[in-house]
Amino acid sequence: MTKEDAHELISGALAAYKKHHQNFPARVIVLKTSRFRDKEAEGILAAIEEAGAELRDLVWVQESYSVKVLRDGNYPVMRGTFVELDGKGLLYTNGSIPYYGTYPGLYDPRPLLLCPYKGHDSTIAQIAAEVLALTKVNWNSNPNEPEAGHSHSCCEGGRRSS
Repeated sequence: MTKEDAHELISGALAAYKKHHQNFPARVIVLKTSRFRDKEAEGILAAIEEAGAELRDLVWVQESYSVKVLRDGNYPVMRGTFVELDGKGLLYTNGSIPYYGTYPGLYDPRPLLLCPYKGHDSTIAQIAAEVLALTKVNWNSNPNEPEAGHSHSCCEGGRRSS
């Protein structure tokens, strides 16, 4: 993404936030599944600065990172296990759950590798806690906006169908 496109994307998202909340956020976190290029990050950070956000974090979330961590007895790690690795973090959003007394999945859980972009304001542990919380959100329902949540099976060609 070009610097200009990144700036436009984040400016538009922040304008929508302001329209809904009547003010800009004090903190902005941008998560993406590909590495931030420097020019792209410059555009994002400029848009955040223009909105007056005091804190900002850009985080590359690398999916399906192939590291296997086990706990005693050769059992999968607990959901929410976090390991800090020299400024980056491994986060298991799946894993054993005490309520079930076991791991409910078919395959060993794979962690996310969280890679903050230089100059981030939050600790990697704070970012990991927030990413874990986001994994519990039901993106297909919003009691305040019934039209906002839809599974991708109801969409065709990028348009919502009825």
